Amino acid sequence: YFDQTGSPLFSVVESIAAQGRSDRQAGHEIPGKDRVGLIVVTPLDAKSPYLAHNTRYGYGNLAGSSFDFAFPLLTRAGTGRPIAVPITSTLSAGNWVELSNTLAVPTSGNIKFYASNGELLGTEFVALNAHEQRHFDASGLLGPNRTGFALVLPTAPNSIIAQSMVYVRDPLNGSVLAMYG
Repeated sequence: YFDQTGSPLFSVVESIAAQGRSDRQAGHEIPGKDRVGLIVVTPLDAKSPYLAHNTRYGYGNLAGSSFDFAFPLLTRAGTGRPIAVPITSTLSAGNWVELSNTLAVPTSGNIKFYASNGELLGTEFVALNAHEQRHFDASGLLGPNRTGFALVLPTAPNSIIAQSMVYVRDPLNGSVLAMYG
């Protein structure tokens, strides 16, 4: 478990029976409320197939006692290939492009943000420490009611995962009404 800066929080070695399952907490408690981070799953037996999911949960009030939705994300290995993700500012949504360095060493990459008509909106060079994660406000670059895509260009093999997450919030209290990625 790593926090957003890539600092290690702790590690766990766990045995899982064949066809078994293990649920791990990875949110409100670790890395903590209103914080993000990265979990790296490394099988001790490289020949044993496994499947891992990360599920983001949404709660209808700030106390977190009213469960509204769950959004599953498949885990994946880092890549050095270009990654294209859709971006939007429709529905007054907040759209964040999330980059994580899956390596135990620093790496870098470039992100190019485009409107749907091909207009280049901005370019960012990103240097990421080992296991660091950064979020970029794509909806802010787009302006109101536009769509486009972000192109992530890692500089090293097996290094970066990227995703685009969209949050539609209640304008009165800021709670998440819906999300998708």
